[in-house]
Amino acid sequence: MKLERIRSVSFKTYLATVLLVALICIGTTSYVLSQSSSQTITIEPPSFTETASYTIFKVGDTIYAKNGTTGEIEFSGTDASQVIQSAINALTNGGKILIKAGTYLLSSPLTLNRYISLVGEEPYKSTWLVVNTNIPIFNLTEPDFTIENLFLDNWCDGYTQPLIKIISDNKNIQRGTIKNVMLYRNRVGYGYDDAIGIQLYAPTSGKGITFLYFDKVYIMGGFKYGIHLYAPDGGGWINGNFFTNIALDGVKYGIYIEALGSGTSGVVNRNTFSKVHIQATNDAYGVTERGFVVSGVANTFDICKVWDLAEGKCAMEILSTAEDTIVRDSLLYGLINNGQGSKLFNVEGYVTENSGTATISSSTSVTFEHGLAGTPTHVEVGWKDTGYGDWKWTANSTHITITVTNSGTYSFSWRAYYKP
Repeated sequence: MKLERIRSVSFKTYLATVLLVALICIGTTSYVLSQSSSQTITIEPPSFTETASYTIFKVGDTIYAKNGTTGEIEFSGTDASQVIQSAINALTNGGKILIKAGTYLLSSPLTLNRYISLVGEEPYKSTWLVVNTNIPIFNLTEPDFTIENLFLDNWCDGYTQPLIKIISDNKNIQRGTIKNVMLYRNRVGYGYDDAIGIQLYAPTSGKGITFLYFDKVYIMGGFKYGIHLYAPDGGGWINGNFFTNIALDGVKYGIYIEALGSGTSGVVNRNTFSKVHIQATNDAYGVTERGFVVSGVANTFDICKVWDLAEGKCAMEILSTAEDTIVRDSLLYGLINNGQGSKLFNVEGYVTENSGTATISSSTSVTFEHGLAGTPTHVEVGWKDTGYGDWKWTANSTHITITVTNSGTYSFSWRAYYKP
């Protein structure tokens, strides 16, 4: 009887709870049931507050912007650009906008106000922002922005724009972050055109782009420039930006630094590129010409690698307008260094000193490969035989020729240096 009593009470309690939950759910306001460790069931009122100031989502062809505080739909329509931009413009003091998974076709570029974070639901591929005309996806003219967890795509032949354009036209652009973002363009369908993945552009003297942070950015195919830092003569500066964990695949030029001015005008200085991997291509749809093209002052490259370059192409070209470039712990075959004061440490594929043996056989000269990164600047010879008379060396970018005055057979060791 005691056991039956317990079971009876338990069933009644259970039934009462079910009925209470049903009555609550019938009402217009939702409630949340919670249960403490003491098995006491409590009923708590809901909170409409979400982590995002606005949540963007799509149902059919309609895009909605829900206020994260009130839970109300404030903006809606079939034009994703208008709905997203309306939510951005409503946040005059900054805030976070979460874009739920889906594909959003944009009719105009998005601009971010200061302190705005635009975040996709998951990294890379669940939230797609797409343009099918010759316009950027982002046109960034304000500092203190964040773009994260997005897949950016272009469905346009003859594309000549950057998917992300950061421009210091009227003010300095500082402290922005782009993280967990993929940029894509179909190289097989469109080729390279003059498309750009990300462009930092400083056209105005006295204005610049500084302290931007790029992390886990993947740029794939169909771009002339993967990342383009461009400061024209008479323009501003692009200084002190940091790029890390960057992957580029199938672009014509991976990272192109174009500094056309001097002093404090039109300069690209002291930017850092760390852990950059570039997969080159060589097929009917396009050829990677350069992994990196470098100008500017004191730009640093750490742990950078370029894979599978075609013959005659080079992983990095340091232009004559570059000064004090630093390259460390990298794999860069075919590196061309014409810069002033370049410092290269532990760079595989860039040989600055080599040695070997050779023999002049019944002649006055012999030519052999030196294996250096460029034309030797100094050659030493240790003769094993005598009677050769005087000797001299000449060289080009691939070979050394040793010439003696007396014909004969002479063996020697050699050591060559490339110290431009």
